[in-house]
Amino acid sequence: MSKKSLFSSKEWHMVADGPEWVFAALSAADGNVALIVKAKESKVFKNTVKDYSSRSSLVKEVIADDLKPSKEIKGATLSDAEQALEEINDLLAAKMGQSDADAYRGFLNDVAKSVAEAAGEGLLGAGKKLSSKEEKALDKIADALKSKPSKQADVGAIKFTKKTPVKRPTRVKRSVAKPTRQKKVFSESGTHRTKYLATHTVESGDSLSYIASKYYDSGSRENWMQIYEENKELIGNNPNMIHPGQVLNIPHLK
Repeated sequence: MSKKSLFSSKEWHMVADGPEWVFAALSAADGNVALIVKAKESKVFKNTVKDYSSRSSLVKEVIADDLKPSKEIKGATLSDAEQALEEINDLLAAKMGQSDADAYRGFLNDVAKSVAEAAGEGLLGAGKKLSSKEEKALDKIADALKSKPSKQADVGAIKFTKKTPVKRPTRVKRSVAKPTRQKKVFSESGTHRTKYLATHTVESGDSLSYIASKYYDSGSRENWMQIYEENKELIGNNPNMIHPGQVLNIPHLK
């Protein structure tokens, strides 16, 4: 059975629009930037979605879908996109299993990170990799995708309104406090560096890119691949498939 068949036509259109809402959120955060930068981000967005690899049937069906984006996405504000992503997340919680829902959330977070890193703030992409507005947008996207379903999402007919309270999940306590980057410790035998920078307990909606940005201030492929290589035996062959509750070792950057 296809995942699409579990949704009504309107609900599926909303789920399929997820990547477009992510792109709209980042475009709204960018504001007025050079056309060449917008063109570069648009190209990265399309290529990231098209080439994304996932074992999830839901993610595969969303990528393969050829529905035209909803009209309200064009010109949407960051707040509009955040609300839409929260509603999509409620749909996932109501109709999808944990594995597919988490894979979809990770997919959107990875798309968001790729687009945000597509170009710097300056002309031709020169300057800072991520603007403060883009970082804020990434946080809002991640938060929206971690929200829990409202009480209405537990029954057959689902209605979404701005007044519906959305409970945020309780954040899992890190096994160690977040240390400063490349911290050194001392022992009687002399100076040495700890084996790992930290450990991270995976939460719903996390991706390796998102985790790398938390500990290294950048979720670039080079950074998240170091986390993946360190934890490959636990994660498996697909770096996109991490699951809540897994404890990952965060290595020092090489």
